[in-house]
Amino acid sequence: MHGYTTGTFDLLHDGHFQILRLMRQQCARLTVGLTTDDLGARQKRPPVLSFAHRQAGLRHCRHVDAVVAHSGETKQEAHRRLGFDLLFIGDDYADSPEYAGLPD
Repeated sequence: MHGYTTGTFDLLHDGHFQILRLMRQQCARLTVGLTTDDLGARQKRPPVLSFAHRQAGLRHCRHVDAVVAHSGETKQEAHRRLGFDLLFIGDDYADSPEYAGLPD
């Protein structure tokens, strides 16, 4: 099983590591779509740490197998590109039309 999630992961903290650990327990491989600096600025605010810094932190996390740039592609596009089996999202997005028809 290949899991996928996206996020900004700015100022990595224990809560991030705990949720990544829980995700990884449910799949053999976990890929993180890391929000680019530009997308972060468009969505909420510019990240405090650069993409490269955030990427390095996630690459050092034992629960993460791969980190890819997420610049705003839909989850359907990411699914076609990466072929994941499980999509991990927050409850606040569960009813969003963006996630219709994707693995859960």
